[in-house]
Amino acid sequence: MTVLATATALSLTACSGPAPTDAAAVVKGHSISVSEVQKAAADIKISIGGDGTVSEPIVLEMLVLDPFLQDLATKYNLSVSADDVKKGFSGKPANPSKGAIDAMHANMILSKLQQLDATKAQQATTDLKAALQDAKPGTIVVNPRYGSFDAHAKNFSLTNFYGPVTENWLDTANTGVLSGQP
Repeated sequence: MTVLATATALSLTACSGPAPTDAAAVVKGHSISVSEVQKAAADIKISIGGDGTVSEPIVLEMLVLDPFLQDLATKYNLSVSADDVKKGFSGKPANPSKGAIDAMHANMILSKLQQLDATKAQQATTDLKAALQDAKPGTIVVNPRYGSFDAHAKNFSLTNFYGPVTENWLDTANTGVLSGQP
């Protein structure tokens, strides 16, 4: 499986730990707001010309993976510069949001990892899986509105929730763990 396919197939996690109620996710202590995800998805849709296959859960997935992918880019001596990312937008929109820039950055790293020779690309896939599986509880906290994830499952699968969330995903009465989670 290629790095791109693995990352695309990855869904988002719901690990224990408190997060702001307006958060789509918290990754390594950095909160990603719902509005940031919405703006990033809108900017990327403008960039690619229409809806395409861009959705908020996919954009959030890229934002969640970006810090892990940056680590891989360093390990494999790959770089994606700010200029590379700007060129990826082709001037549309003129001033993309930080979330859109970060999601595009993650996507470009994935593309470069996929272009490695087959052995290195497979090792990068293994490294990405290991990094996600080894993340301490609370490293990645995702609002279930955007999906669910089990890093230890045999196969990763994207499970997106497009309907309304009926339960409070932040069950603060339960010592700050997410509703329905151990």
